[in-house]
Amino acid sequence: MANPGMKELIALGHEQKYITHAEINEYVPEAVGDRDQFVGIIQMLDARGIPVYESDPVE
Repeated sequence: MANPGMKELIALGHEQKYITHAEINEYVPEAVGDRDQFVGIIQMLDARGIPVYESDPVE
């Protein structure tokens, strides 16, 4: 995992128990506009037990 943003994203996901699409875009900006990479990130997070939501489920 060469991208430091990915490590931070995973840590955030473990901390708050989920990740939003906006957080993926913030921590891994190169995934913006790259559907395959974006979907790959969602699948990787899901495999680690971190659900991904379109918007913040707490709001």
